[in-house]
Amino acid sequence: MREGSWLEGSETSWVVHDDRTLGHQVTMYAQTLGQQQETLPLARTRRAVLKGIGYETEAEAQEAAKFWRASFMAAFASMRIGVDFGARTARSATWSHHAVAAVSKQSGRPAVNYQGGILLYESNSQPIFMPTVSAEGTVTGPPRLPAALADARSRGGLSEERQVTYDLFSAALGLAAGDAQYAMLMAALETMIKPQSRSEESIEHVSRLIELTRKSGLPRKEIDSLTGSLKWLYRESISQAGKKIAGTLDPRIYMNEKPEAFFRGCYEIRSRLLHGNDPLPSTHDVRSRIPYLIEFVADLICRA
Repeated sequence: MREGSWLEGSETSWVVHDDRTLGHQVTMYAQTLGQQQETLPLARTRRAVLKGIGYETEAEAQEAAKFWRASFMAAFASMRIGVDFGARTARSATWSHHAVAAVSKQSGRPAVNYQGGILLYESNSQPIFMPTVSAEGTVTGPPRLPAALADARSRGGLSEERQVTYDLFSAALGLAAGDAQYAMLMAALETMIKPQSRSEESIEHVSRLIELTRKSGLPRKEIDSLTGSLKWLYRESISQAGKKIAGTLDPRIYMNEKPEAFFRGCYEIRSRLLHGNDPLPSTHDVRSRIPYLIEFVADLICRA
């Protein structure tokens, strides 16, 4: 769980029945460290596990793991909860090879130095995960999560592309309000912006400019640099494309502005902030937009 993000309720675990196939079950529960056997409420944990059982083959389990990851990401995005699922995060080992071997020898069961992400294993091997986990508790579920997850499942969860967006969005939620959080939120936003091709007339005009540049007699390195930049003009700008995707959120209002106007203001501040354009945005300009930018990005993730 990112700093500042928490689940709700007093439940220590939550069982989700995978109704796509009978006999499959996914459980969310708190992950405890070391050899502790304490069972923590989900609302108090910083680390939680999604454990699926009942799958016949490795391929079936892998498909289910990806499905549930995509669905929970979409649900958490709608709840404005930041979670690091471990798929794209570099991690160092918590336990040494000697410690893992010692636990395996002592318990007579294979020990796994689990550091997050998807992990497949044979259930009859009964591995010990380090950090170890406890999975006892009730099955009622955190207050808002069931509804959010049901909605996410009905929409198919997040695509792999949108999962990258969520990872950036989630990382932003763990940062203090300020320039870094603003920049990370804008980075998440830009992963959803796909500039389209310009009109045929505009493309022809850009092609003529490229041809003139090639015949300009300038040094080869300069020609290559200029033509490379001109080729970007075959597609509309990030600003133009961003306004279009913002328009899909109409008639919502952000910071008393329509979505297109809100995006335009955010992108202008982003450009001044990241490129050092004069004048730099004030701390107030940045921080005042962040709560609304979080809502804006989350709404786009959920819409996608």
